[in-house]
Amino acid sequence: MIVDVTAVGTNTVNYASGTSGTAELGKQEFLQLLVTQLSHQDPMDPISNQDFIAQMAQFSSLESMTTMAEAYDETAQLSKAAQGFGLVGSSIEGVDENGRRVAGVVWGTELVNGQVMLKTGSGMVPLDSVLKVTSFDNIRSYQMLSDVAQLLGQEAKVLINGEERSVVISGLRVENEELMIDTGSGAVPLSDLVSVSGMSDDESIRALESAEQLLLMSADGLGSQSGGAVSGPVTSAVWYMSEPTLIIAGETVPFTHVFRVH
Repeated sequence: MIVDVTAVGTNTVNYASGTSGTAELGKQEFLQLLVTQLSHQDPMDPISNQDFIAQMAQFSSLESMTTMAEAYDETAQLSKAAQGFGLVGSSIEGVDENGRRVAGVVWGTELVNGQVMLKTGSGMVPLDSVLKVTSFDNIRSYQMLSDVAQLLGQEAKVLINGEERSVVISGLRVENEELMIDTGSGAVPLSDLVSVSGMSDDESIRALESAEQLLLMSADGLGSQSGGAVSGPVTSAVWYMSEPTLIIAGETVPFTHVFRVH
């Protein structure tokens, strides 16, 4: 009797794991059937060499398919990881791990229980749950936002009425073609900034240059108030609700919800 792995009732083979459930026949079960058959064969009418070779060929074929399936799974996993890494720096919309629809800029990836997760300012989003992707026009746009984000909410030393004071940078805006720094003690011009805590002179200069450029540009994003798309000139960058935020066309747009700067 030949055990046909493709014709055992309605059973299906789980090639990837080689194990079975109530309706699966894997390589281990197939081997057990073969051993049982040999141990219970009729001594007066043993299995022929031809039948035995045919069964071993079936087993070898099943083993090969299992190996191929495992290799395919590994390749697919690597492909997904590469896709996730390729989205770093892009703005996405998707459904997070709690079932909420969110939007944000991807700043990293992580493999969780075999699933590629995208890290955004709005939370972790499974790669398979991404609904929309909007890439930044260039790396400079992304770097510009990152530079300005380092300034907002930071403690700084400024000159107020000729006296050096410690303040927190709550916002940046342009007034009369000059960059103004909003603080709890009022607005001071860039020329009165002495230093920014936690940043070297080179870092703060680069961030301030980025702020000056950003406040002369337009941006597209997802508004936090309306929840809809917002597009228009950037009027200011502020520290709002404990995160860096742009004011675009009169609406607050978190940096993590900005799609494009142009």
